[in-house]
Amino acid sequence: MRTADSLPDYRPFRRSGKGVIFTHTDGTSVFVRGLGPADIRAYGAHLLRLSSEDRRARFNATLTDSGIQRHVDRLGWSETLLFGVYVDGVLRGAAEFIEIRKSRDCEIALSVETAYQHHAIGRILMATLLVCGSLLGLERMKLYFRNDNVQMRNLAREFGARMTPSPDFVEAEITTSRTEIVTA
Repeated sequence: MRTADSLPDYRPFRRSGKGVIFTHTDGTSVFVRGLGPADIRAYGAHLLRLSSEDRRARFNATLTDSGIQRHVDRLGWSETLLFGVYVDGVLRGAAEFIEIRKSRDCEIALSVETAYQHHAIGRILMATLLVCGSLLGLERMKLYFRNDNVQMRNLAREFGARMTPSPDFVEAEITTSRTEIVTA
């Protein structure tokens, strides 16, 4: 049983093979599921396939291949919760709860490979984070991105984020209690 001072139990989100299939209006089908330690190679390969611009957008810095490998190697699976979008069996997008705090807020990050952008993968990942964040009892999710990242700004706005710009970055805060989950 979870107390107000404990961190969430991530295990229900990491059941291997359990996920949801979405079909985009262009006919592309994607499979979304939680990622666990067994997915470390697929996650690393996904990050390595990001273009230099997409790496800069994801990490707010330009990372080399070795920098990405260090990031993957340092993942603490007890503190990190990842979700992935697979297209034709290959991980093409990922969303991460970077740090979940006892204060019921967290930082999130998303990455989608260039060829798979504009196919609703970012929207699916953000919706996944919001639903799971709500189920985990989180109240706020923060996303940091560069001022020139128009796609992320539009996505954050679409999900009701309150944005605070600075000279170089935008802090977007999404309150999960304002998130409406619509079912058919």
